[in-house]
Amino acid sequence: MIRLLAAATLAIGIAASPAAAATYDAFTSFNGTQGAGGFTYGSFDGTSFTAFTGANGCASVIPGTTCLSNGGLPGVFKSNSGAFEQGSVNVPGDALLLHPGPNAGQTAVILFTAPTSGSYLLTYTATIADDSPSGVFLFGLQDNVLVNLAQLNGGNPFFTGSGCCFLAAGQQIGIGIDYDGSYFNDSIGVNVTFVGGAVPEPASWALLIAGFGLTGAAMRRRRVALTA
Repeated sequence: MIRLLAAATLAIGIAASPAAAATYDAFTSFNGTQGAGGFTYGSFDGTSFTAFTGANGCASVIPGTTCLSNGGLPGVFKSNSGAFEQGSVNVPGDALLLHPGPNAGQTAVILFTAPTSGSYLLTYTATIADDSPSGVFLFGLQDNVLVNLAQLNGGNPFFTGSGCCFLAAGQQIGIGIDYDGSYFNDSIGVNVTFVGGAVPEPASWALLIAGFGLTGAAMRRRRVALTA
């Protein structure tokens, strides 16, 4: 009886377990269209996020790339054929290239939208990608609230971090950069990856609760039998 009960409870637990965690990677999913892979690209002016409207010839800023911007800078770029050098910019072949605009509030932002409610792990790296860096500010953005993460420059060219939170379906969180000095030399390579596990569906919760109920009932019957 105990073995059968354990097997039944295990089977119910497996049926009620959430789906395997999904991975959302900004670099691999980027194809020059908004929303690819769950990511949106744009700028943050200190109050609100504004998505880039499209490519609009922004690849002419850095030839050999696929990109999103409003026609120039700020913008997000991806090499079409591996790492290469364009002027003073070292365009990475394994990361997105972000570049802010010339004015305050013209940041470059990678924003992720949670497809389902659940716990998400964010991992990110940022590396200076300019031969003459003047420095950038790296920041996190959630619900239009900005959090400073790091200041990158020639003496501190690399930053990495991880963490995050529970996100409701449709909630947004992201990483961005703003210039610190001459915007012309403020290109950085950025990787952003989210790994999220969905919470059990209501039907799965019902199965799980039913399993606990069966276990409790069986334990009570066993105690009664032992007492008798």
